[in-house]
Amino acid sequence: MGWYIVFKERNETLTRTAEDKDQAVLEACELYERRRHVLSIGPFGRDALHDHEIEGNELNDIFRKLGARRTAAATPRPAVVL
Repeated sequence: MGWYIVFKERNETLTRTAEDKDQAVLEACELYERRRHVLSIGPFGRDALHDHEIEGNELNDIFRKLGARRTAAATPRPAVVL
């Protein structure tokens, strides 16, 4: 049925919803890039029957991998001379 994203903004703890896990991960990454403290993402409704909440180290690994990919993609590559 859906996924939620729990994050901190200033002194508030807020929640957003997403259609599925992929969308929730993307939204969490966007929040992280905007320097929001993302606490967790997780399923609700029917999705909760076959998936689990993502938080802590597992969530940090996702953010780190995303950052590493973006850094590599942003690094200019030398021109090939033929």
